[in-house]
Amino acid sequence: MSIGKQAVEGIFWTALQSWGSKAVSLVTFAVLARLLSPEAFGIIALGKAFVAFAKVLIEKGFTDAIVQRENLDDLHVQSAFWANLGVGIILMLITWVMSPWIAQFFDEPDLEPVLHWLSLIFGVRALNGIQEALFRRDVEFKVLSIAGFLGVCVGGGFGITMAYQGYGVWSLVAHQIASQATNVTILWVVSNWRPSFMFSLSHVRDLLSFGVGTIGSGVLSFVNRRMDDLLIGAFLGSTALGYYNIAYRILLAFTQLISRVGAKVMFPVFSQLQTESEKLRETYYTAVNYLSIISVPVFIGLAVLAPYVIPVVFGAKWSASVPVMQILSFAGLLQSLIYFNSPVMNAKGHSLINMSLSTLRAVVNFTAFMIAVQWGGIVTVAALYTIAGYCIAPVELWVVRKLTGIEWKKYFGAMAYSFVATVISAICVLATTNAIDAHAPVIGVLIVGCLTGMMVFVGVILLLRPTLVNDVRNLWRLAMFDTK
Repeated sequence: MSIGKQAVEGIFWTALQSWGSKAVSLVTFAVLARLLSPEAFGIIALGKAFVAFAKVLIEKGFTDAIVQRENLDDLHVQSAFWANLGVGIILMLITWVMSPWIAQFFDEPDLEPVLHWLSLIFGVRALNGIQEALFRRDVEFKVLSIAGFLGVCVGGGFGITMAYQGYGVWSLVAHQIASQATNVTILWVVSNWRPSFMFSLSHVRDLLSFGVGTIGSGVLSFVNRRMDDLLIGAFLGSTALGYYNIAYRILLAFTQLISRVGAKVMFPVFSQLQTESEKLRETYYTAVNYLSIISVPVFIGLAVLAPYVIPVVFGAKWSASVPVMQILSFAGLLQSLIYFNSPVMNAKGHSLINMSLSTLRAVVNFTAFMIAVQWGGIVTVAALYTIAGYCIAPVELWVVRKLTGIEWKKYFGAMAYSFVATVISAICVLATTNAIDAHAPVIGVLIVGCLTGMMVFVGVILLLRPTLVNDVRNLWRLAMFDTK
């Protein structure tokens, strides 16, 4: 199979899983938001923040090293599995023991038992990291997509059922555990690889020569993405965190829906092109181009329509989340457009440079968050987080240019049509919603605004780039029918 077909087919299956999973997840999230209190979402956000930190140590390092490595033997894979499992069990025990102190620090007694149960995810995730890495290495995302989708469906079913029965925050805990357990079970059933009692410390060190950079980047990415949750929970309380988390979850959902789909597939694709600089650059431009066509209108649209999205999807009690969502939409826009930078740096073997950039982001974001929680509220946190991202982005792009040789004209030109079409459609949406706001129900304004934005954007983008339909059709044929 050609690398082009692998890339497009991988993106197709990952997008299908991601979009289907996020659709189910958002429906689940919306139902739970109407059934549960902001405090419950705040507690689970704190618990998931600690889980996310520990999961980085399991899901990065060995697994990414297996994907990136040119020459891989079975002893690498076997050693990575046992090392991963050991780390997962240790993290599970540490979290269980530390949970009383963590709950006491945040003054949230209910957090202790929540952390006890969420710690089980470490052991569960450690069991399938290697199978997942092997599928990713071969750019075979169909199985991963099906497993991920079924996991979300099963987890959502558990969560909603328990919420209706009055289990409160425990419905959110069950949602997380059931989803992960289903995913692991499916991958073990369909994967041909099985662990055997083989372990080599030298092979572990070999993988860690690359993996230490991705672990470091992952930890620092956690700081960038989760430190706001921890600081809001510590300084402003779980209720404020619940309002913030609703808005941030929407940002995260669409970032994963759009950008992470491509990034997950493009890392192994970039890795296969790591010695072919010109092909790597052209693939990078193409990826950014198609990504911008989706991400720019989506995130600008979320900012414009937030006053209608929040009450329609989650209910009027979450209105405090509206300004947070509007501000974070611009952070999401930036993150989506630079999402391929980390995969391309890692694919070129520069994981330590990527980690250095993550360090810079972590320091700047932590400083911004500390200022915000001391002298402001959740809106201030969102604003400073967004501003910090735009201050750091030029540095990251300069580093990528030095490492890959990308040209500014081609890079920014890949996004130009999307921005022009989005600005025009945003103006039309604002004019339309303002005109009918006083005469129609909130859901009606939202529907009209969405339809107006989509029609104007599609019309303008096709006017500016008439070959787009043909290009997409060719990509579809490549993914579905080309067997070369």
